[in-house]
Amino acid sequence: MCINHTLSDPASITSGAVQGSVLGQLLFILFINDIFEHISYGEPFLYADDLKLVYHFKDQSQSTIEDKINSDINNIFLYTQNWLLNLSHDKCFYLNIGNSHNLSLSINGQPISQKNVVRDLGLLYSNTLNFSETVSHNLSRSRYRTGIILRNFSSIDMRHKLFISLVRPLLEFYPFLYNSFLAMDKVKLESPQRYFTSRIITDPIDYHIRCSMLNCHPIWVRMFILSITFMHKLVYKRFFTNLECLIFKPQSYSTRYVSCMLSIRARTTKFRKFFSVNYIFVWNSLPPHIRKVNNFGNFKRLIIAFCNSTLFTSFAIRNGLCPIT
Repeated sequence: MCINHTLSDPASITSGAVQGSVLGQLLFILFINDIFEHISYGEPFLYADDLKLVYHFKDQSQSTIEDKINSDINNIFLYTQNWLLNLSHDKCFYLNIGNSHNLSLSINGQPISQKNVVRDLGLLYSNTLNFSETVSHNLSRSRYRTGIILRNFSSIDMRHKLFISLVRPLLEFYPFLYNSFLAMDKVKLESPQRYFTSRIITDPIDYHIRCSMLNCHPIWVRMFILSITFMHKLVYKRFFTNLECLIFKPQSYSTRYVSCMLSIRARTTKFRKFFSVNYIFVWNSLPPHIRKVNNFGNFKRLIIAFCNSTLFTSFAIRNGLCPIT
């Protein structure tokens, strides 16, 4: 440590990594990466020091389920003790999806509580998996910010810029989950922008016309643009996906992807609400001259131009993109 050009005495570090260092994150990942070898029954998902275990049981007794989960938890606890890591019991809980059984789970004799709503990397969701909790939370924040902007700024240009930069990102969260939202939640997501545009343009005209006059798309159109551009990155292998059931198989294409019609391997209703499953049908409905564009920047410009064209309305209705308001 250096204070006023004076260095402290050196000290050896036997464990841990310096907080805020460049290599700290990489060293920690390397340090903890073998934790998967100690999990026998669950499917682990690890992000930095945040570990989730996912279990799927069919036709098994509750005692058997508890024994298997507790076995994995005990192995993780022993692993952390051996490598001088601490488990935060207060941040440990379980979410039960599909039934109402209360499981008896514990860490080193301390019971693990059950929660109905959890926060995972900023996303709130419950055992219904319709993400209404996140929608309500972000709506509350967006309405609060909209009120501050309208009360404290009189310039239309300044209001518009602040809304675009501070409010709309709250309404455009996780576009790949948009298809999983309830219909009423999709309608609710439009309400902050609907209210904001009505305060800017006081004439009694349609919401979509107000958006056009302010050169901004409705939220559902923005969700489509974000989702279809994300889909473009998946199709042209700019993103990695490990969902083997959703491997893209071109139905017909040339070496230049002239038509680029896609089919999917997944056929069961289990995957019906998956983003990739849903948006493959939307992708196949795009005009061929847009689908074949490999360059991401050109593709995005064509999509925005398509959204501003007269053809987009029928396209949106045909693919169920526009929420009923």
